[in-house]
Amino acid sequence: MSLTRASVCVFPCCAVVCGVWCVRVLVCARACVCVCMCVPVCVCVCVCMGVCGCVRVRARVILKFSWPLRAVARYIIMTGEARRACSACGHSQLQSCFLKTEWKGALRCNTCRKGKEKAKATTTINTTAAKAATCSVAVLPQAAPLDKVLEQRLHALEEMCSKQKKELEDRAGRLDAQTARIAALGRRLDEQSEQVSLLEQAIVPFLAAPLPSLTEVNVAEWCDSARPSDDEVKLAKTLVERIRGVLRLGYDYRVKRVVAGGSIEKGTAVKGRFDIDIVVIVGDFSPAKMSNYKSHFKDLVSRYVREATHGGDHPAGICFEISGVKVDMLFTGEASEVKGKEISFRDEGTRFYMAAMCEQQVAWVKERCGAVELDCIRGVKKWLKVSDEWPTDLARPSSYLVEVLVVRESLEWRLESKWEHSKIYTEKGVQRPLPDSPSNRYGLFKRLVKGLVELPTIEARFLHSPASCGGIKKPCVLDPVNPANNLLSRLDLPVIALVARTALAMTSAA
Repeated sequence: MSLTRASVCVFPCCAVVCGVWCVRVLVCARACVCVCMCVPVCVCVCVCMGVCGCVRVRARVILKFSWPLRAVARYIIMTGEARRACSACGHSQLQSCFLKTEWKGALRCNTCRKGKEKAKATTTINTTAAKAATCSVAVLPQAAPLDKVLEQRLHALEEMCSKQKKELEDRAGRLDAQTARIAALGRRLDEQSEQVSLLEQAIVPFLAAPLPSLTEVNVAEWCDSARPSDDEVKLAKTLVERIRGVLRLGYDYRVKRVVAGGSIEKGTAVKGRFDIDIVVIVGDFSPAKMSNYKSHFKDLVSRYVREATHGGDHPAGICFEISGVKVDMLFTGEASEVKGKEISFRDEGTRFYMAAMCEQQVAWVKERCGAVELDCIRGVKKWLKVSDEWPTDLARPSSYLVEVLVVRESLEWRLESKWEHSKIYTEKGVQRPLPDSPSNRYGLFKRLVKGLVELPTIEARFLHSPASCGGIKKPCVLDPVNPANNLLSRLDLPVIALVARTALAMTSAA
């Protein structure tokens, strides 16, 4: 393939040859020949003729992918190019080897120019090195020897260690002083504990009710003396049936059920000191109508029970005294009416439904208590609730708490003694009562009194999961039929434990 072209341009090479800038005509012919498949060769011949009469001929061969051949061809082809003498080295070299900016003045070839730049860089490096050497010479006489530097550092480390040692000694001194103060406080606490113990020994005997001497015979006699007579039980049941019939006559309010609770129904009543609990399940019960319930049923009982004397009201009902027996009437609704909430004294919306659990509590106690458990319950209740020697301002444990503690101690005693499973539980998994014997009565009574000493640290949940207990924490004795009811609430547990511990100590001394 070949290509010929012609162009008109102004080029400075004419000024180099003729000294005049002029217009030239360039005629260029190119021909490309492929020597082999991988080395194509391109030959370019250029003829340049200026107006001033100068003529130049240039030929080039371009070898692709072969730079050595390209260099040789360039050298051969370019020999016809004008040559000039370098003003620095004097060698005659091709015009293309000179810098174009120097064509009008002193000519230096590329080799001389690079050498000059190299020399200039070398001079700069030498100057910088000389300045650095000068600075080093100026500094070195002032620098300390290595031994002296190490000695200074060692001295600084010794001073720092000495300072830290002094601080540690100061801290140790302060710690010793604090230890001495703590020891002094400990001695004072021991002295105060001794004083408290002396005060307990001096004061508590006047507060603690006496217990029987803890022997099988004495415990049996004590518990037997607490059992109510047949006439008392008959009178109580007669009053329950009579009041139940009167309450069913409610005109303004529909009475769904009348449930007898308390110690008479459970069989745990103490001789001469028992009361009757009657729970009235009212239809469409509403806590907001509690005052109406009290007024209506008070008038109803007073009309049909002539010997009934109104003894006052309490938050959930009214109180009467009939034939010398105290009767508490509680008004509530069905427990199933409470949806999505737990029945608890802490909840104002559900606290009036606590009495609705009475029937389940009676069934739970009667199913697990035999003669031994009932005697122990009556004996401890006689000591706790009947004795007039207890402090009047001290809240006493409820009858239901004593009943639950007796059932718990009965179970734990047999588990600790490793009784057979069939002797502890029935086929339905319900706890069996203890066999009736003086030793069992004595052992259970003693364990129950000791259990009162441990009330400040007790935790009895009766298979209730922590999630169902409403966040109740230790110490606690949960109601077996209502996990939201802690039977230890509103009790001064340390004082009760102190009274029980003192009574046991007095019994042992006797």
